[in-house]
Amino acid sequence: MLAWRFCERPLARSIAARMNQSYNNSPTITSTMKLSAKLKDATPVKLDRGSWLMLGLLGGGGAFFGTVENGQLNTYINGVLRFEFGAYWDWWMIPLMTSFSALMGLVFMLVWGAVSDRHYSRWGHRRPFLLLGVVAGAAMIVYLASRDFWLCFFIDVVVIGIFMNGRLAAEKALLPDLTEPAERGRVNARVNVVSAIFGIVSMAFFLLAAYMFSVPGPDGDYMNYAGHAWVLVISGVFYIGVAIAGFMGIKERARKPEQAPPGNWYSDIVRSFRFSELKEQREFFKIMMAMLVFNIGPKIFLPWIFEFLTRLLDLITLWLVISVAAIYLFGGWFISLLLGKLCDRYGRKRPAIMSIILGSIGFLIVPLAIITLNFALILIMFFLLIFVLNGVPTITSAWMQDLLPAGKIGQFTGINNISSTVNQFIGVWIGGVVYLLTGGDIAWNMFIAAFVFLASIPLFFFVKESLAVKDVNDR
Repeated sequence: MLAWRFCERPLARSIAARMNQSYNNSPTITSTMKLSAKLKDATPVKLDRGSWLMLGLLGGGGAFFGTVENGQLNTYINGVLRFEFGAYWDWWMIPLMTSFSALMGLVFMLVWGAVSDRHYSRWGHRRPFLLLGVVAGAAMIVYLASRDFWLCFFIDVVVIGIFMNGRLAAEKALLPDLTEPAERGRVNARVNVVSAIFGIVSMAFFLLAAYMFSVPGPDGDYMNYAGHAWVLVISGVFYIGVAIAGFMGIKERARKPEQAPPGNWYSDIVRSFRFSELKEQREFFKIMMAMLVFNIGPKIFLPWIFEFLTRLLDLITLWLVISVAAIYLFGGWFISLLLGKLCDRYGRKRPAIMSIILGSIGFLIVPLAIITLNFALILIMFFLLIFVLNGVPTITSAWMQDLLPAGKIGQFTGINNISSTVNQFIGVWIGGVVYLLTGGDIAWNMFIAAFVFLASIPLFFFVKESLAVKDVNDR
């Protein structure tokens, strides 16, 4: 009662008001409020919700389909053809098919990208190429009729290789086509979040299929024909549906035939590798080299990531598993969206370098966290990893898209795809050596990857800031 009466007095009210004013004017609160105000969208996203949701759906569908193409099409040969149909099998079949699939990606992402740059029709500029996914999806279903390696090779390398990369080239070019630089960070973040949701669903789908359809074989358990049929039919139908939905749901800006660049698409490709073109587009090639080095890092540990997670699950408690999953799931979405806003507000370079440093710290503490199994350290580790795994790709995608030359977006998106193949080759070999030297302790693969991420910082530093300095300061 005395306390209540004291609070009613004018002196008490005056003291409370001063304390409240002091709290609001404190440096910490003031800076937090200023940052919150600055992050409000001064330049709202112009791309309609339906289009960026469709782009996310296309990305998720592509990741789902790509996982099956790189996984179950290979296990079909190693398991079903070999053990159930008695077909001839040898160790070189999977490396041969995988290598030629990568080569088809190098060639046809570039070709389809250049062709789509010059395509103008009543159905749109890039949208018709999304329908190539219908053929790729159907080919995945037809793959089940294969009883011989060379038919598998033809369907995967030739048919899927040509048509899947055509649809992928259109998808990759659509986002820079449809967005302005000032909104690209946020749009990329939203698209990545939607894609990640489908990635989680696909992971659960594959684990369920492996659990339901695994049977014993001479070399251990493998997924039988029924399991492959379940996976390939559902994946193929889903990919077909995504391609049609993207074609119908994305709205493209009207373009006229006279807007097409002069010449022809194959002359453009040849010209891209001349010194004069390299000099003219040097900023694009600089960020391509920076991304090439950065993306070596994930390839050092990703081929063994399921082995790492399986071992970790055997060591930690259920509560820690739930906590890690929540941090990675919701933290990943939050970091992507936050960094998308930051890179639209302050430019690409500073948020990218900051994220690489924070994420690298997480990778550096992986061995210590696994050795000690400290609850707090493992949670901090996974939270910091998100900055590299989810945050940096959001920023660098927007940065690279800003530097694509007008009129050649599809072609240069295909050129950028070359770096993805090169870094995969380098990263896997580095990872294999580290895996061998450490006796299969993948925590050290992740530790070494941190130094690769840090090595990319000087390369990103020398890339031109793609958002005009005036625009960044005004926002």
